[in-house]
Amino acid sequence: MKARRYIEQNLALGPDELLVVTTAFDQAWEELRTNIGSDDIEAARLRLAGIIISLAKQGVSDGETLRNMALSLKQRPLN
Repeated sequence: MKARRYIEQNLALGPDELLVVTTAFDQAWEELRTNIGSDDIEAARLRLAGIIISLAKQGVSDGETLRNMALSLKQRPLN
């Protein structure tokens, strides 16, 4: 779970806010994971985590919005 640790280490959030962000990450990953080759899973998760971190740092704090924006930005292949 390097991606979740990456999120936790790069965002200064309280536990409630961090839960919103990590839940958004998990939900976005669930939608994307079937399109990722088995050799590229960790790199893809880290890239998605980077997108989530960037959005959160820009002030996106609603979980559903965070997930939807990350998925929208992730229209390109994850690997």
